[in-house]
Amino acid sequence: MWHKAAHIWFVNSDNEILVQKRAAHIESHPGEYDISAAGHLSAGDSPTEGALREIQEELGVKLNEDDLIKIGEVSQEGVQHNGTYINREWNDVYVVRKDIPVNDFVIQEDELELVKYVPLKEFKEWITSGGENLVMHPEEFKLLFGYLEENKKISTA
Repeated sequence: MWHKAAHIWFVNSDNEILVQKRAAHIESHPGEYDISAAGHLSAGDSPTEGALREIQEELGVKLNEDDLIKIGEVSQEGVQHNGTYINREWNDVYVVRKDIPVNDFVIQEDELELVKYVPLKEFKEWITSGGENLVMHPEEFKLLFGYLEENKKISTA
């Protein structure tokens, strides 16, 4: 069934994107790098409530609604494990522009192995080279890079 989710990308003032490495034992994309924080919305959640909850659960950081910059919405369908795992989402996509040292994150160890910052140029090269060990979100990447370039927060070249 299609359902709502929130995807949040952290970008610091050093032009780095925070990525999480998913735990090796989870069903969806085990051991791969993914969005800074993401999760399905619970019944009755607003998208921002769900986004803030996922940030706090996965990264141990408490933020406010004002910290979230909504950059768009995308639909995404993923099929894994020979068709036995199907995930259909409508994702609200956010950016958080904050300088949070990686050591300040307290990760949800049952879901994540680690988080790390990746320089934007290196992140783009990772995507262009096929994204080995990276969960691909092509439409979301377009939104993210478009937002950053449009708002002249950083150069994506």
